Amino acid sequence: MEGADPNREVAIVYDDMPRLTGRIERLTSGGAHAQSPPSKTQRVVSNVQLEESAENSATVRCTFIMYELRRSKERIFAGRGEYRIRCEDGRWKIAGKKAVLVNNAEVIDNLTFIV
Repeated sequence: MEGADPNREVAIVYDDMPRLTGRIERLTSGGAHAQSPPSKTQRVVSNVQLEESAENSATVRCTFIMYELRRSKERIFAGRGEYRIRCEDGRWKIAGKKAVLVNNAEVIDNLTFIV
């Protein structure tokens, strides 16, 4: 999958759990002025493929389209997704997620809905 190692290549966003938790706290606090008013988003996921699996873990790939509406401006993003999932206490949870946009080599206007 393209964009294999964000430690060696440019990545738009590369969050670990503490950074992701902080991002969520900021976005829900009302202090994220870049998301005031917040974007409305919708995702369509298809072509889901099981790449590898073990007893309590799996890697799944898919394609996606994400629609964003903010201040009457519509944007559409498309790409491939990769999810590492694991089973904990009988429930499947996302352990890692990677999204590679089709237009990742182009100029992309702000992505304030994730930043």
